[in-house]
Amino acid sequence: MDIEMPGLRGTSVVNMIRSWERHHGNVEGFQAAKVMMVTGMHDAKNVVSSFKAGCEAYITKPITPEKVRCALFELGLVSPEKDEG
Repeated sequence: MDIEMPGLRGTSVVNMIRSWERHHGNVEGFQAAKVMMVTGMHDAKNVVSSFKAGCEAYITKPITPEKVRCALFELGLVSPEKDEG
């Protein structure tokens, strides 16, 4: 999710996702969405508002494969990179 999108802020979308989950997520086997904010916004206000909205990871541009992999690992979505030595 990006913070700045045409017509809507990413934090608003995350709020909508979390609201939908609260109302419809009580089904057996339901798992909440993992939301990663990917943005050029580096300031504390945007970071804090993103986590308050319900994002679980925050990475800033420029995006690198290492940043993405680290965030995905912290979210429990990928295993640690194996040493190729």
